[in-house]
Amino acid sequence: MVNAINDMAVLQKMTSFDERNVSNPMFKVFRQYMSMELEMMFVRAVRTANWQLHLQALELFSKYFFAHDRLNYARMIPVYLADMKALPQSDPDIYIELVDENWIVNKNLQVPFYGIGADNGLEHVNQSMKVSGGLIGITQNTSARAKFFLIAPELSRLAEQAKKMAGISVRVTERHHNLTNAVLSREERKICKLFTTIASFTNPFTQSGDELFNLVTKVVVPDYVKRDLCAQRTEGEKLLDTFVKERIQVASIKLWSVIKKRKLLTWKSTGKRTKVKVNDTIVELQEDRSLFARMMIVCHTRREINIAEAVGEYEFTVVPRVLFAADGTMLHCLQKSALMSLIEKEAPVTVGNSETTTPVARKKVDIVDGMVEVQSLSKPNTVKTCADLAQHFTDIVFNKHLDCDELHLVFDRYDVPLSLKVATRVRRQGLEQPVSYRISESIHIAKVPMRHLLSHNKTKMELTKYLASKSILRAEQRHINLVVAWSSDCQATQKDVSHLQSSNEEADTKLILHAFEVATNGATEINVFSPDTDVFVLLLRRYPELCRDVHFVTGTGERRRRIKLQPIA
Repeated sequence: MVNAINDMAVLQKMTSFDERNVSNPMFKVFRQYMSMELEMMFVRAVRTANWQLHLQALELFSKYFFAHDRLNYARMIPVYLADMKALPQSDPDIYIELVDENWIVNKNLQVPFYGIGADNGLEHVNQSMKVSGGLIGITQNTSARAKFFLIAPELSRLAEQAKKMAGISVRVTERHHNLTNAVLSREERKICKLFTTIASFTNPFTQSGDELFNLVTKVVVPDYVKRDLCAQRTEGEKLLDTFVKERIQVASIKLWSVIKKRKLLTWKSTGKRTKVKVNDTIVELQEDRSLFARMMIVCHTRREINIAEAVGEYEFTVVPRVLFAADGTMLHCLQKSALMSLIEKEAPVTVGNSETTTPVARKKVDIVDGMVEVQSLSKPNTVKTCADLAQHFTDIVFNKHLDCDELHLVFDRYDVPLSLKVATRVRRQGLEQPVSYRISESIHIAKVPMRHLLSHNKTKMELTKYLASKSILRAEQRHINLVVAWSSDCQATQKDVSHLQSSNEEADTKLILHAFEVATNGATEINVFSPDTDVFVLLLRRYPELCRDVHFVTGTGERRRRIKLQPIA
């Protein structure tokens, strides 16, 4: 095996593989996890009685004891390693015994890889005594417990002799128990199951990008957790080096002094919820008393500024009073939805239809706010994955708009980092931290409420792109004339709509753009579906540029209404 690995240059290829992916957090964390599987090396050292390998495995373990706050191991293992490495000088006879494999217990010298630790060997000796009632009643009695453990080896020897005399002695095997057909078959099944599971979810070594996410749930780990997960090895090495230098080599700090926990964040940290109490206090901004003195200094130093014009144009407040209160908080419009009802009431009442219209070919177009449809979805039990969600979404949208000749599905943009819309979304979330999910066909969302799935902008960005592609695919299969706009892109099933690509963030203005487009292309009836008052006002503003028959459809259930714009505009 060793010769085969050397001939195939496996180690060199693995090193090159690691170097190519050093900046990939997904690769880095799981490759680091593979290197943490040092238990196999430690077990091999005991099974083969390899003293040097035993010390090497413990030394590799030590940094992870510090990184994960296993303080008892972190404190004692470095001391143990220092003592053992000093044995050739301090006690060469004991060192020779350890190198000669006299530090483990071997129950069967005829079978390789059969050594066990001394503590485990004692458990085997005491096994014959651990029968029903064997230790009951003496564990709390110090004297009885001491007598039992002193005579346990002799009792075990006598029990073994009695078994031999009775002909029921344990048979000495000639083959390692882990090499039996049953064990090998079970391990092969587990390996196949693990491989299938990883392939069905996500292979961490084939992912690109700078995101770190859960393999099963696809929840994206926050950046501060990602930093700690990627830094486990380096942080552990720093803490180990500091401990050895300060408490063993220099001895500037006592060995038993308190060790401060590092508290590195792990995968479990993303699931914790922290409640923070915030006092609803208002802090007023203090006006600057030297305002006029500063203005005079500006007059003398910046002659190009027209101070009279500046004073007459701008208010003498810390913040504009039109948008902000005196304490600096923004004045939010809380009654915007009432505007629509007021405008409807002011519309003139028309009796009959005095206008004569020339019959034209009917072309009905429905323009829908896509994210509103997603947010109003009820997730039945049949929706298990994102693929099921896309199927459910397209079924509802297409069945709702069967009678239209052309359907436009318009989504918001969620890739704009700094905007008022993002600030509004953050304010609505309050103290609840949004969770980002990685959107893919296989992600299981059966137990994820839609409110949580749509809580993070990054998830909504990926979800709208995913739903747009699935809507286009299903529309082509059902021969539906569909136009979908998401992010800055726009795509249709039966024509080129590259000119409708827009950098606008909100769907409100995109809906108007699509309404103007279909009116230009001969639409005779336009229905815009949205709950937003802003869209209603914008439609009224652009109505003269649209066709005569334009309706604004809003509300849900019994409150759903269809407002005709022609009498109002």
